[in-house]
Amino acid sequence: MPYRIIQISCLMALFGLIGAACKREEILPAPAGYDRAEIQARISKLIARREEIKSWATTCKDFPDPGRSYLNGITENRDGTCYQWDMNQRAGMGCIAATLAGDADTMSARCRDVISAQTPDGRWFRGASRIQVEKDKCARKDPDCPEMNAFSRDALMGMMGYWTATRFQGNPNRASAVKWLEWVNAHRGMMCDRADDNRCQIMPDTWSLLGQVWKFLGLNPNAEMKNNADIYA
Repeated sequence: MPYRIIQISCLMALFGLIGAACKREEILPAPAGYDRAEIQARISKLIARREEIKSWATTCKDFPDPGRSYLNGITENRDGTCYQWDMNQRAGMGCIAATLAGDADTMSARCRDVISAQTPDGRWFRGASRIQVEKDKCARKDPDCPEMNAFSRDALMGMMGYWTATRFQGNPNRASAVKWLEWVNAHRGMMCDRADDNRCQIMPDTWSLLGQVWKFLGLNPNAEMKNNADIYA
């Protein structure tokens, strides 16, 4: 199955989980062929594995904010900062997964990773560290200003996970969604200033997913979301 199809399928499965778990205190029925005890045992193993991974997972420590750590995509930074690549996507998925699981510490950290990558004008970057990196490049008149490929549809998946999580947390961050869409509309419908391919274009299937998220947040879908609504109706 093509990567893009797998990616979309995973996100739709996530929305299916959301629809089934609108009340987090409810226990979901065990899938056919499994008993509750076996599922709980597997969950316990996953939690133990997660804690083990936390001990060695690479983070961007003290950048951009002293005393905080952000998810990082690689173990070595190429310019003394953090190349976070698609960590905004992973952080967003971690944000909503932790929200549904009631893991307050992980929820706080991963949701913060996502929202910290948005600038006051509404634009979103791949990760919080990339904001200052671009500012520095522009200040020294680097040819890579604005930064090439500063965002992508993968990163947008994380934002959709984040927005959905904020609704479950009881405080849907509608303002960040509205501000982001305003930035996109002011930039020819693109999610970044410069790209060497179509990664910053919002495709019809993505507009359809955004429409679902907009409605879940209590926002009015725009024309593109409405025109492509049938894709994931």
